[in-house]
Amino acid sequence: MVSEATPRTYCPNCGSETSAGDQFCRSCGHSLTGSISAAAAATGAPAAVVVAPASRRGWLALGVVIFLAIVAAAAFIGLQASGVLSPRHTITGTFDLIDTSGISSGISFLGGTCEGDGGYGDISAGTNVSLKDGDGKLLAST
Repeated sequence: MVSEATPRTYCPNCGSETSAGDQFCRSCGHSLTGSISAAAAATGAPAAVVVAPASRRGWLALGVVIFLAIVAAAAFIGLQASGVLSPRHTITGTFDLIDTSGISSGISFLGGTCEGDGGYGDISAGTNVSLKDGDGKLLAST
């Protein structure tokens, strides 16, 4: 009489040998429910395979990556809005209004300050100034 040896089974996740009746791999903890045994694989017999859910470690890593991406995007948007990432330049200067016309004065003196007069009536102390580049793009205003 010839005795058949018990077929060996292996964990489909890590390849460790498992015992008959084991529901989980003793090495990696992978679910063995529905795993194909060596005998079933050798004979080509159909076997139901239950796909185990992804490991928690993978989901945790994905969650950490998504969290870090959100934090980085929020930091970038915050820095951009604050102007830290924009180049800054301090521009100082004076504006001199000189009237060389002998016919009508374009400058008037009121209370010790000079103001534009006639065609220069919009110029006075505290007048808003806009600085533009050669292409007409607004660089700054004050």
